[in-house]
Amino acid sequence: MTAIDRSRYRFGFDIGGTFTDIVVSSPDGEVHVAKCLSRPDAITRAVVDGLTDVIERERIPRDKIQEVISGATTVVSNLIIEGKGASTGLLTTEGFPDLIEIAREVRYDIYDITAKLPKPVVPRRWRKETPERIDRDGNILIPLDEDAARRAIQELVADGVTSIAVCFLHAYRYPAHERRVREIAMEIAPELFVSLSSDVLPEIREYERASATTLNAYVRPYIGNYLEELEQGLGGIGVKATLNIMQSNGGVISRDYAETMPLRMLESGPAAGALAAAHVSGLLGAGDVVSFDMGGTTAKSCLISGGKPAVTTDFETARVHRFKKGSGLPVRLPVIDMMEIGAGGGSIARVDDTGLLKVGPDSAGAMPGPACYGLGGEAPTVTDAALVLGYLDPAAKLGGQVRLHMDRAEQSIRTFIAEPLGMSVIEAASGIYRIVCENMAAAAKVHAVENGKDIRRYTLVAFGGAGPMHAREIARRLGCGKILVPANAGVFSAIGLLVAPVMTDSVRTFYTPLEGADWADIERIYEELEELTSDTLIRTGIAPEQVSYERTADLRYVGQGFEVNTPLPGSFGPDTTEAAVRSFYRTYDELFSHHLTNVDLEALTWRLRATAPAPSPPIARRADGASADDAPKSKRRIFLPDSGEFHEAPVFEDVGLPVGQEFVGPALIEQSGCTTVIGPGERYIADEYGNLLITLSEGNDSPIASSTEQVSPIDLEIYWNRLISIVDEAGAALKRTSFSTVVRESNDYTCVMLDADGALLAQSSWSVPGFIGTAPQSLRHFLEVYPKETLVDGDIILSNNPWIGSGHLNDLTMAAPIFHDNRLVAFVVTVAHLSDIGGRQWSASATELFEEGLHIPVLKLYEAGERNELIIKIFEANVRLPGQVVGDIEAQVVAINVVRRRLSEFMTEYGLDDIGDIAKAIYGVTEEAVQKQLRNIPEGRYTAEVEGDGWEESFHIRATVTVEDGRIRVDYTGSSPQVGYGINESYNHTHAYTVYPFKCMLAPGIPNNDGFIRLFDVIAPEGLIVNAKFPAAVGARQLIGHMLQGVIFAAMAEAMPDKVQSDSGTPLSVLVFRGLDIESGESFQQITFLNGGIGAIRGRHGDPCSSFPANISNTPVEILENLIPVRYLQKRIREGSGGVGEYCGGDGQMVEIRSCWHKPMTVSLLTERTRKPPRGILGGNDGACGFVRKNGTPVVETKGVVELAPGDVLEIGLPGAGGLGAPIDKDAE
Repeated sequence: MTAIDRSRYRFGFDIGGTFTDIVVSSPDGEVHVAKCLSRPDAITRAVVDGLTDVIERERIPRDKIQEVISGATTVVSNLIIEGKGASTGLLTTEGFPDLIEIAREVRYDIYDITAKLPKPVVPRRWRKETPERIDRDGNILIPLDEDAARRAIQELVADGVTSIAVCFLHAYRYPAHERRVREIAMEIAPELFVSLSSDVLPEIREYERASATTLNAYVRPYIGNYLEELEQGLGGIGVKATLNIMQSNGGVISRDYAETMPLRMLESGPAAGALAAAHVSGLLGAGDVVSFDMGGTTAKSCLISGGKPAVTTDFETARVHRFKKGSGLPVRLPVIDMMEIGAGGGSIARVDDTGLLKVGPDSAGAMPGPACYGLGGEAPTVTDAALVLGYLDPAAKLGGQVRLHMDRAEQSIRTFIAEPLGMSVIEAASGIYRIVCENMAAAAKVHAVENGKDIRRYTLVAFGGAGPMHAREIARRLGCGKILVPANAGVFSAIGLLVAPVMTDSVRTFYTPLEGADWADIERIYEELEELTSDTLIRTGIAPEQVSYERTADLRYVGQGFEVNTPLPGSFGPDTTEAAVRSFYRTYDELFSHHLTNVDLEALTWRLRATAPAPSPPIARRADGASADDAPKSKRRIFLPDSGEFHEAPVFEDVGLPVGQEFVGPALIEQSGCTTVIGPGERYIADEYGNLLITLSEGNDSPIASSTEQVSPIDLEIYWNRLISIVDEAGAALKRTSFSTVVRESNDYTCVMLDADGALLAQSSWSVPGFIGTAPQSLRHFLEVYPKETLVDGDIILSNNPWIGSGHLNDLTMAAPIFHDNRLVAFVVTVAHLSDIGGRQWSASATELFEEGLHIPVLKLYEAGERNELIIKIFEANVRLPGQVVGDIEAQVVAINVVRRRLSEFMTEYGLDDIGDIAKAIYGVTEEAVQKQLRNIPEGRYTAEVEGDGWEESFHIRATVTVEDGRIRVDYTGSSPQVGYGINESYNHTHAYTVYPFKCMLAPGIPNNDGFIRLFDVIAPEGLIVNAKFPAAVGARQLIGHMLQGVIFAAMAEAMPDKVQSDSGTPLSVLVFRGLDIESGESFQQITFLNGGIGAIRGRHGDPCSSFPANISNTPVEILENLIPVRYLQKRIREGSGGVGEYCGGDGQMVEIRSCWHKPMTVSLLTERTRKPPRGILGGNDGACGFVRKNGTPVVETKGVVELAPGDVLEIGLPGAGGLGAPIDKDAE
């Protein structure tokens, strides 16, 4: 072969966990690829070896490779996941050393009490406090104590710290203090790596900013070494190219900038895959596409609209549970918005406790791998199913290395799936395939709806080793009519590196109402951002005149808890406010299908993207293949789930297809590393660029169930997952469209689906447990007023009656019938905590219900789709925050309509007239699984008591649990009588929080439904504090309800010692700030939540400051200070407050808040456990009591309303949880 000698080659590589992908583009657009095994012990060696292979094979002149682009996702992520980063210290504002550990105080799994929280990368001993303070407007309140900063840095360096993160409160408004600390650090130790939060993420929300900054500091020393080693390795083979780095946002940056901001390399590999899909779709004029990358462990998809991949800042790394949102460390840097689930070729299939077929997220990995590899793996996987279904060639070697064993695949599926479920091997294999496709399609649908997109209009771009094999089934389930399988699908992400533009993002938080905004001030912000970003791009060799800028802002309705990133004009003038409002409305409509015009807007964060022109893209061209008349390579029988039949399919080599000639399926198209499955009647064509274009047949609906009377385990799993995905989608919509921080920031809401008889069928994954349990009870009461035979499509019923809903007036319950083909098939219920309900300020000081606010009886908010405006006017006339309250009501309506629409679409898709038989099947398998667990509990009676502070005197709750005949009865007879203040419980709330701890113990992994709930009888005689009579005051009923978990766990401790949790530092504490200046009319009201320690379990100490059982998060310090005139003085872990035991209870926290208002303000205190501590169990010691102080003096009534004059300080100590088991070290007591 003659050497090619032309001007410029570009080289990109992506280091994955198993393989390193190499791609080189030549000056004429040809692409040369290689794939080699990654080497964790010598990361860059695989890159150098792979490039050497391509150079020698293609005779490429080494001195002509002028640019190298790295997409090494795993280099950064593995350092974090494996805990192998640098010894990192953190300097914080004095009083706030534990922000990265307190986090948002919320759990990512509401039922799994064994779920571990992500650990911060900086341990407590390396967190140092520095006296300094900036206010929300960027003013200096306390100057930086440089001597204290110097001492802190010297201590860290002496202790072996090599990298430091600095995160001061409100540093995004005034970065000078952080910058001075960096100067001091350089004076002390010039070799020290320093990351500033004002550089890494100059954006409001202190935990998220501190998390990103510490992660950047944690990996920074190693990334510099990696990049230097890479340059040396390339230089050693004669490649002296410019090294640029792929970012997670889809842009390339210089090596120097990447070394300073290595966190931006996270997810760079998947980002490149999305860019490649955008490039191919643009090349072909395919319009909007959804990329689908399926490998051995995971599947990822990305929406690409108008040629641009979606971008988000809602991203986590190092998840404890990889596919559970909230279980990782937040990053909040711009990242290509990828949906990821645990579905890949190695995903393991199993029959779970409910007797249903589950697939993933556990994976067999490369070793031992699927059973068909013959390398020791026994569990059936998706790859085994594909082999049995005929999609893979049993005579071939996977990846050219692994021989496939059909007999082992069949045996594995037969043993673990087919025989337990009473079906054939082919039915079981088809079930595995269907379920994994349904899981991916359902997740992609939710992701699309969250982004306001109709995925049915999109073309599916499938790549990765397993993507093309599953593409047709996923496309059918998504409603996509076309599929595109690109050339070089096995290394497609690496190709994306070569089409990535040089690009960077910058951000600045500056709060302002949009009406009256000073656009000259905002223009100056953008000028500073442009200077910063252009410098970054110029370092890569870009000329200043080549840089283009895109301005956006995070806007929201005033008081809303969620911001919408909104495009802004490129320059500002007199009409900018109007233009920004119109742009916000358009964006809001796209996301949520509506917008409000009667609520003002405010801006929180200003963003700028700087981009250089994209490089000339590589264009692979296909050599024309054989004639269509030539015989295929071979034929194989393939089983297609949609038809339920085998088909004889010709097998073609991808490179052998003639260009531009249309074929009709069925067929299998094989290319290096992947196989594309094409069904009967589906048309496919190979284009000149090496892509395979597939058009699905009309009417490609999902298979129609012949009958739901006997629902198969496979169908039931698919149906159940879809129902859960529907309510998850609705829950996401409710949260995103809500206005108050109590919903958006604190998750105080739920969304559930019930069957036509009112039994709980599916719940949203992120919910408050008490709301879930009250929903069936609420619906039953609603139907007593409006019998279901009187309901019509478009009706929505509501009430906040505490005895009908979830226990107090602030919680608004809404329910709606769901009709399909004019038949009532289900109900949807939503509950959300309204930020205000009128009456007294939310507190426990009321003596009867009528003082606590507006009481709405059971009424129709919507009748046949028409809104009752009188109800809205009543709300607006009786609450202090009408915009927030009405906005949150509308958010509940949005969620209801999502469930209505999606359930009807689901039923149409599967040809269902009714879901009653599906519901019965779900209840049946759930009850059977729970009964198995109940049989492990010795029958008998178990009794316990807990005590609480009460109001004027303490109270006690006594529970007697009887386990008998497969049922559980809980009797609260003997508990304290109701009291004259607002801490009483209604029965509904008591029932919910009684069942909840049993769910945690017996069936944490089974989605909640009536099959579990109906096994419980809860007895609470009327007149007790756990079942007060109307019109008792119940405003702070959570102070009783949240303590029920403690008495249930204590009662069951001897019978279930390995399942119980010690008493947590609950209930959560609630502070309600209220200010009113009658003369000026200025007012505010804001709720914030605080949590004590969580209880210990067998095998693990309790976590500090975690919400249990409510799962309600805090409001960030910086957000609260921007909303109301208060200033935090400290928020830290209260070390030593957890009860000592074999496993110690979690610590509480210390909080100090100063009033900064010009008038007196009031604060409602909803606190407990200030006199009666959380109890230890099984010999563990009690946790420490909490306390409330005003200006250093104890507040006697910790459930009343305290007045704060300007400058007054409120100090709150949250209780620690009880310990579990007798302390091993007696001195520790």
